[in-house]
Amino acid sequence: MSEELLHPPKAPLHNSSAPRDKEPKELEKLRKWQEERMTRRLRGEYESAVMHLQEVVDGNLKTPLSIASVRIENAKNTRKSFLGSLIDPIVTSATTTSAEGPESNLESVLHTTRKVADILVKTDIFTHVDAQIERSRDPLAPHNAVDLVFRTKERGRWTVSSATELGNNEGSANASATIRNVWGGAETLTANVSLGTKTKRSFSAALNAPLTPNLNTFGNLSVYALDRDQTAFSSCYEGLRGVRATIKGRASGKATHEMGYEAVYRHIRDLAPTASITMREAAGETLKSSIFHSWIYDTRNDRIAATKGAYLKLYHEYAGLGGDASFYKTEAEGQVSRPIAAGLSFSLAARGGLLLGLNKPLLFSDRFQLGGPTSVRSFKANGLGPHDGPDSVGGDIFYSVGASLISNIPKKPDWPVKTHLWVNAGRLDNVDRSRPLADTVQDLLTKPSISAGVGLIYRFDPVRVEVNFGVPLVDINVSTYVSNLIEPAFVSTDCLQSGDGGLYAELLKNRALQLVETGTSAASLSGWQALNGAAISVVNDSTPVSSALPNALQLKVPTGGTGSTGFANIGFSGIKVTSSWKYTASFYYRFPSATNFNGNLVVGLQTTSGQVLASTTVSVTGSQTSWKQVTVGLYPTTTASNTNNLFTIQVDAASASGQAINFAMLSLFPPTFKNRPNGMRVDLAEALAQIKPGAFRFPGGNNLEGQTFERRWRWRNTVGPLVSRPGRLGDWSYTNTDGLGLLEYLYWCEDLEAEPIMGVWAGYALGGASVAEDQLDPYIQEAVDQINFVIGDPAKSAAAALRASLGRVKPFKLQYVEIGNEDWFASATYVYRWKKYVTRLQQEFPQIRFLATTRVNDPTLTPVPTDYDYHDYNVHTWFAQNVFFYDSFARNGKKYFHGEYAAISSNPNDIWGDRFLFPTAEGSVAEAAFMTGLERNSDIVFAGAYAPLIGHVSNHQWTPNLLGHDAGAIYLSTSYYVQKLFGSNRGDEFLPSTLPSQTGTAFWSIVRNRASKEIIIKVRFSTSY
Repeated sequence: MSEELLHPPKAPLHNSSAPRDKEPKELEKLRKWQEERMTRRLRGEYESAVMHLQEVVDGNLKTPLSIASVRIENAKNTRKSFLGSLIDPIVTSATTTSAEGPESNLESVLHTTRKVADILVKTDIFTHVDAQIERSRDPLAPHNAVDLVFRTKERGRWTVSSATELGNNEGSANASATIRNVWGGAETLTANVSLGTKTKRSFSAALNAPLTPNLNTFGNLSVYALDRDQTAFSSCYEGLRGVRATIKGRASGKATHEMGYEAVYRHIRDLAPTASITMREAAGETLKSSIFHSWIYDTRNDRIAATKGAYLKLYHEYAGLGGDASFYKTEAEGQVSRPIAAGLSFSLAARGGLLLGLNKPLLFSDRFQLGGPTSVRSFKANGLGPHDGPDSVGGDIFYSVGASLISNIPKKPDWPVKTHLWVNAGRLDNVDRSRPLADTVQDLLTKPSISAGVGLIYRFDPVRVEVNFGVPLVDINVSTYVSNLIEPAFVSTDCLQSGDGGLYAELLKNRALQLVETGTSAASLSGWQALNGAAISVVNDSTPVSSALPNALQLKVPTGGTGSTGFANIGFSGIKVTSSWKYTASFYYRFPSATNFNGNLVVGLQTTSGQVLASTTVSVTGSQTSWKQVTVGLYPTTTASNTNNLFTIQVDAASASGQAINFAMLSLFPPTFKNRPNGMRVDLAEALAQIKPGAFRFPGGNNLEGQTFERRWRWRNTVGPLVSRPGRLGDWSYTNTDGLGLLEYLYWCEDLEAEPIMGVWAGYALGGASVAEDQLDPYIQEAVDQINFVIGDPAKSAAAALRASLGRVKPFKLQYVEIGNEDWFASATYVYRWKKYVTRLQQEFPQIRFLATTRVNDPTLTPVPTDYDYHDYNVHTWFAQNVFFYDSFARNGKKYFHGEYAAISSNPNDIWGDRFLFPTAEGSVAEAAFMTGLERNSDIVFAGAYAPLIGHVSNHQWTPNLLGHDAGAIYLSTSYYVQKLFGSNRGDEFLPSTLPSQTGTAFWSIVRNRASKEIIIKVRFSTSY
């Protein structure tokens, strides 16, 4: 069949009179016409053949046809068994039969051919695969049997490549090698080695192999080594040597799973001279052994510069299968891209992560870093988050989010270069486990660092190159990770008149007659005396004011007397009376039996010579046979010249002749520190507050333990109304009223703005007995309740509900709990006591740090302590000679509270018997030298406490003390001024400097206070030691 031209072309020279310069154009038109005609003809023939073939195939799809064999040609390096494992499941599924006979036909054979070709291509072994269906060569095969023949060409088995990069004073060179189809089963072995200025050296080798016939699941085994220069942000070099085994498979659709195991040896080394304390602590070798899992869902149209689709990745890792790292890490990453106009798309990306330490401290190598072009643009790479000085030390929790508008270059839609307008936000911080995690997350989300800018994106597969111009809009300065320098701390020791009669402002001695025998002995009536012929005695009241206070002070008025009669209290070696103060007196009274008496009690303050300083009257009646509380105010009209003063309660002897009146729980308070009810003595409290202590340990050292189990400090007996507190015989052989109880200690810490370090009784009494291991549970529960009283939820804990009933619903702050006190005296039993206490307490309160009280690592304790309380009393020369005491301690995550120290003697042969009466200048200067060492080692020493804290100047059981006092005044020691010097000049960042000589006479420390922008230098000089 021929075609006729509807418009035959003119001959090129048809018009011979036309100019010659038109001839080439006519020839070009003719050539194009001929090409178009030939193209149309070939296209028509091809389309006709395709349509004819389609008709033939469609008409024979159900024609019975069976597969006799499958041949793969030219697969010389591929195992037949491997190919069989791929193809057999496909062919087998295509040749199923039914009761009516074979179901195999042309349609199923075509589908099988396509599937086999697809799986061969998927192996990545072949450069191309051509499929043919041929009549079977097997003479015994059925007449309708065919062979599937796949003619292939294998890829080269190995490739080697190398590259170099130079620029901006940086350079790198790398070489890589790949071996495909290593053992004929689509295995791939890759190796890469590189050298550079930033990544100094790296090596990796990985073996990848399919694990399932559908090639949806692969196994990977890799080893790697890497050395990185991190001096630009962390003042160190980091090396990694590891092995990693993974299994990766497709879950469904666009989702994949990967799970595996990794063991990696890390080392931080070659620190810069200016490296921070944190990085010096991180230096050394660590081992991580972990398992991990990731899930990825990806529908993006381009993984480098997507314009539509979504991406989501979830990652979880658990480390703790041996080694030094123990943590749980989770990360999430997502992206959504959408076109919004021709050539314009919007992209929103976000990342976040959380790192939680388990039973070991978190390590620098495991922490998150944030900042730079791959997270929050326009900030220094790894420059966001916690710092110690100039060093980025990483964080435990982070998020980053970015929004971009991406558009084509105008009139150049096909260019690989795009423009984008972007906004980034993010924050990296540490998890403060003393706070609810929700509070940390709220800070993270509401206080981000923000940047914005414009730039260009160049798609250079497999990387995305950006050139940006941006500016930080908000730069949040996250607090440093380790900059809490050594803080002066206090410890409540409760030696004679340091609590009762000292810091606790109560002025009456033996106010509630706790734990005294009935009668009139001097011991029972200590602090009390009769006035003007009256008779007083301690009686066991038949109707006590409370079950906790069975005793009463009984006043018997003599018959035939005149004038005033009654009783007085002399206070703790006197009572200070000042005209500007209001004194609050209170007491309970009742008549043992009803009488007709009606009269007045005169409550007052007077000198021992009888001069009345303040008084008020209280009406009483003999019909009052039940206990009644009276509270009155006393306002002195004059200031007493000394402290030889009395608190008195008197009646008119004549009108009250023969009467008996019982009194209980008598009290007299002056004004207290910050006007706390049942609070602290003002002058002592103010002096201590001026030191600006960072921590306060309570309820004391030995005072916690008791000489016997029954005499231990019990928190429940120290809370609630004063009449509910029975008191206890303390370890210094006098009765503790426990008026200064758990709740008072907690309020005192808040008033001082000091971190509470609370002790719990740990099954040991100073008499030498330890609770048996199988009998510890009730005492451990007591500790659980004590902690719940401090931080528990009133809706979940009875102890916390008790706190709320006493007026404090909000939990107190509590980060440190000390298990016992000075348990090196019973270290053998402390092994099981520590284990049982801490195992239970960590389950209940994982956010709290528990301090051990034995010698460090002696004995070995399980669980391994994260914190120790260390005590030292010694001669003054010891402190000067041990300025470097902590410098040699391992930086392994352990922290130390130097909970008691003092230079107490100058006689090394008799330290305890030949003690200072008061701190001396040379002893205090030696303590100052020691404190510079504590400050230098503040990466591991979080606080230090001089002890004892307070002592009466004449009625004492221990010397020396930081503060002396009597009833009228306080006396500040040289050691007090040293503590105040350090407390008032505390920085939040230690600055490394030239180290002093260990045998020298000058010692120093240098700190920075970033808030005040001050650099503080403390120097201690001495002629010699």
